[in-house]
Amino acid sequence: MGKLQESLLDHMKAGEIFTKRLGEENVHTITSVSNLGSIQEEMGDLQAARQNQEKALSLGENILGPGHPNIATYLSNLASVLEKLGDPRGAIPLYERALAIEEIAFGPSHPTVAICLGNLAHALKESGDIEGAKDRLERAITILIDFYGPDHPDVAKVKRNLESLNVI
Repeated sequence: MGKLQESLLDHMKAGEIFTKRLGEENVHTITSVSNLGSIQEEMGDLQAARQNQEKALSLGENILGPGHPNIATYLSNLASVLEKLGDPRGAIPLYERALAIEEIAFGPSHPTVAICLGNLAHALKESGDIEGAKDRLERAITILIDFYGPDHPDVAKVKRNLESLNVI
């Protein structure tokens, strides 16, 4: 709805409540920190977003363990910030870790895996690895077609991303 400032304030307040009631080392608190980072990213406050995503990842790994599906989300959120900060190479290993977690948690043919493949492909493309990006997007399309069918909007989006590589 475009009310980012309101959303930011609401997320800050929610984080304070979660921290006070549940403690800093609680999954709801950690997710709140990550959500705050996502709002900050959207608002362009990339340094604050990075700090919150790094905090969420660190706390999450300590509390949930390195293979928990929430960790994949925190990894992807941090990778997104790094890309916007101009560091797609730094984002690649984070997306790769997230992908490995999601493949184990959801199976290799789940749409969540396809989304992560698309994110990884973007970072690879921005890093100059067009073939790597192409491979990930082709796998994502296969997953999405198998899951949703060929006419789904997500399939069309990934096809456009593949076409933007100028390889098909």
